[in-house]
Amino acid sequence: MKRPLLVPAVLIGLLGSGGCAPASSLTSDSSVDAVVVDVIDGDTIRVEHAGDTHSVRLLNIDTPETKHPDRGVECLGPEASQFLEELLAPGDAVRLEFDEERTDQYDRLLAGVFKDDDLINAAVARAGFGIAVYYEPNERFLPPVEEAQKEAESAGRGLFDDSLPCTVPGQVQDALDAVDDLPTDGPQGYEELEESAAAAVAAVVLADEARDLVLSLDPEESGVHHRAHGSYLNAYERSLDQAITKGERRASEDQAEIERVDAVREAQEAAADQAEADREAEQRQAELERERETAAPQPAPAPQPAPAPAPAPAPAPAPAPAPAPAPAPAPAPAPAPAPAPAPAPSPTNGSSGGGGGTPNLGPSDRPAGYTHRDEPTSYTGPRCFLPGGNWWKPC
Repeated sequence: MKRPLLVPAVLIGLLGSGGCAPASSLTSDSSVDAVVVDVIDGDTIRVEHAGDTHSVRLLNIDTPETKHPDRGVECLGPEASQFLEELLAPGDAVRLEFDEERTDQYDRLLAGVFKDDDLINAAVARAGFGIAVYYEPNERFLPPVEEAQKEAESAGRGLFDDSLPCTVPGQVQDALDAVDDLPTDGPQGYEELEESAAAAVAAVVLADEARDLVLSLDPEESGVHHRAHGSYLNAYERSLDQAITKGERRASEDQAEIERVDAVREAQEAAADQAEADREAEQRQAELERERETAAPQPAPAPQPAPAPAPAPAPAPAPAPAPAPAPAPAPAPAPAPAPAPAPAPSPTNGSSGGGGGTPNLGPSDRPAGYTHRDEPTSYTGPRCFLPGGNWWKPC
């Protein structure tokens, strides 16, 4: 996590250089002693010399703007002003040393400012609140300021501090950390999956913004932030491109998994809804059937079947025919001619009780299809007897 270490801004000073004496009164000397009046911004002060007040622009150092009409307040501009105020309090004695060109277009003195033999120009760069610049033809203080800037870069101070959210290194590092902090293991639950996807998208957005910032910087342009990081811009761009690719891949994987889980969930919900709809339809159909049954007229009770007729009583068995009378003994032969034989008896119905009989046959002499009258039988219908009344068959 980044730790904000911005120093609270304390802006002291007046706009412009009103009330200052012309700088030309000091240009004949290579150096002059003066007393600090106040600090205007991170690289401009006002001093008093020989009863006059002069604006002094520190040579070969440029700090973030706080009063520029077109740029507004830049990152670490207030902190640079506060740092210079801590170095140069009102009333401090300073020595101004000049280079070839001693004033600028705003009639400000261009000087190296020394306090107790310490070059304040280099001290600002060493703290990371300014960068070395060359304004032709003045280069007298450029080497010590450049050396101080390298020290600030190595130590990661001020403009080169990647823990400060407003600096270019800070914004690049924040974006890289956001991607690196994405979980390497796949999320376990649906909520974790959504959080991971959202974090990946946010990291990609942050990396895109940092990349846009890097691409907007041009070392050939004026301005501290353009020129402070020229040697790092290509490396920043490569790192951010890799981070964007990684973040987009993670976001895509998480989103694909979310869509897969959503599809499964929707299919399950659709199946459950269909099952419930089917159940309700079956219930409605059953209710309709019950309503139709209730509304239909009740059929008349079926007539009771007529009782079965009582079985006809079995006919009484026919009385056994009386045995034929024994023939009378033949008379003694007479001289008269023998009488003609009696004619054969005509067949009679067994139901008739007529006399004339059939020889009294035993069971072993059964006529075909006849039953002996003494044999048990379940037959109850009419019977036809042979002559003699011993054998019968159904009529």
